[in-house]
Amino acid sequence: MNESEKAAALTRDYQPPGTMDLDPTRDGYTITSDTNVLHINATMKYRVQAPEAFAFDFSDSNLLVQNALNSALFHASKEFKVDDALDRKNALIQSIQSKAQVILDRIGVGVTIEQMTADIQPPAILRDKFAESLTASQERSQKIEEARGYAASQVAQARGSAEAIVNAAEAERIAIVSSVQAEADRFQDLLDDYRAAPEILTSRLLFETVGEIYAQAREKFLFVNETGLGDELRIQFNREPNRPQMEETEGTVN
Repeated sequence: MNESEKAAALTRDYQPPGTMDLDPTRDGYTITSDTNVLHINATMKYRVQAPEAFAFDFSDSNLLVQNALNSALFHASKEFKVDDALDRKNALIQSIQSKAQVILDRIGVGVTIEQMTADIQPPAILRDKFAESLTASQERSQKIEEARGYAASQVAQARGSAEAIVNAAEAERIAIVSSVQAEADRFQDLLDDYRAAPEILTSRLLFETVGEIYAQAREKFLFVNETGLGDELRIQFNREPNRPQMEETEGTVN
C-alpha cells in the first residue's frame, strides 16, 4: 500500500478489496503460532560499530540488515498467539529486536541495534472481529477480577464469622467448665458434711428446699387438726382456672 492506502486501511469504515487472498510478493504479513495473520510494519534504528566490515565485507549491507530484521520478525511472530501479539506488543517487539541482533552478530556486519518500533495490526478485513474479541477479553478480565474480589470478601466474611463462632464457643466452654467445677466443689463440700453428720445435712437440705419452694408459692394453706395445731401444709403454685358456667336454657322435652 502507498501512504494514502495505509491511512485509509486504519480507519474503522475501511472496506478492503473483495478478495481475502494474500500475495507474498505484494502483501507484507506474518503468521502467528495459532496460524493467524498479522501485519507488522517495523522500524529499526541501528549504529554501525565496524565501518570497514559494513562498507567492504558485504555487497549491500543495508539490504542485509533489512533481511535480518525480516527474518527476526517471522521467527518472533511464530512464538506468539495472535491475542498475545496484540495484547503484549512490547514483548513481541523486544523479541524481534533480540533475534535481529543475534543474526547481525552472527554474520559480523558490525551493527548494533539502538531502537526498535513496530506497528502491529490484524488484517483489515478482520479488524471488527478482533475488536469484538478484544472487548470480550476485557470483559472477561473484568468479570474475573470482580469474581475474585467477591470471593475475597466472602472468604473474609466467612473467616470473621468462623472466628466469632469459635470465640463464642470458647467463652461458653469456659463458662460451662467453671459452672461444673463450682458444682463439683459444692458437692464435694456436701459429701464431707454428709460423712460427718448425715441426719443434720439431710434436714438442712430439706429445710432449704422447702424454704425456696415456700418463697416462690403464690398461696399457702395450713390445715389444723382437732387440737388446733397445724399438721399439714399445702402450697399452691398456680390457681386452677375458673370453670365456665353453663348457661341455663329453657325448653321442653317430649
